[in-house]
Amino acid sequence: MKNHSEYLNKKKDFIRENSSLSENFFTFYTGLFELQQKAYDALGEVSLSFESCGKDNLPFLKIEHLKLDSKILDVLNILALDISSEIKKTNPGMDFSAFESSFVTDATDLLKSLLAKDYSYFELKEKAYKLDISEILFMVHNIFKPLMIKAAENANLKIEKEDWLRGDCPFCGYLPDFSKIVESVDNKRKLHCSLCESEWEFPRLQCHVCGNDNQETLGYYEYEGTDYRIYYCEHCKSYIKALKIPKLKEESNIDLAVEDIVTGFLDSSMMQKGYVRC
Repeated sequence: MKNHSEYLNKKKDFIRENSSLSENFFTFYTGLFELQQKAYDALGEVSLSFESCGKDNLPFLKIEHLKLDSKILDVLNILALDISSEIKKTNPGMDFSAFESSFVTDATDLLKSLLAKDYSYFELKEKAYKLDISEILFMVHNIFKPLMIKAAENANLKIEKEDWLRGDCPFCGYLPDFSKIVESVDNKRKLHCSLCESEWEFPRLQCHVCGNDNQETLGYYEYEGTDYRIYYCEHCKSYIKALKIPKLKEESNIDLAVEDIVTGFLDSSMMQKGYVRC
């Protein structure tokens, strides 16, 4: 797992110049990343129990076979309590008590529903948890992220471009949050999973959401003076942010999870134009 809090601190000057994060949000995400790192470390060598049919039957992780043992649940329950406490530092009116009391019981269903992108399940939980669906999804996503990163690392799945030509993650099946264009490897485009942080190659001239490859309805914007781009599709009105990594920069030093957090101004720009993030 990358050291997200350290990378975030390295972006301080960029954040100030672009007003991309308030001081409160900077402090919040620094704390959140540290809590996730603590949970990741606490998981140790434990791995998520699942069955897989290998690279010929992707995504690799099969939702129906997921099992969370008591050690995993203990670590995640502590993380759930810690994240809710971190949120309440800046939003003292938030009440996570119903979510906290039900988390261990609901944990497996929460993870399975997240991976399946079954948002109707979370809508049903709004009343029980006394939280909006966006608040539930934020909690669930950030609680399970260290576990999913650990599981992906333990699986050590090596995916070639010809093995997987879809816009969702070949390991867990979840959605990408960012992408990168790597000059040193022939400008290959890679997508980054927002949940397990796996990366996989994806065609540059194709929409990751609807698969559209009609060049007349695809395009990109460049953010002036930076290496940021936004790829968009006129067919489904979706977009994804990207970072172009010059040949002289080391690809492994880039933390796309943090790049997503500090480029909210790009999201605002695209939403104003009528595009949606999927």
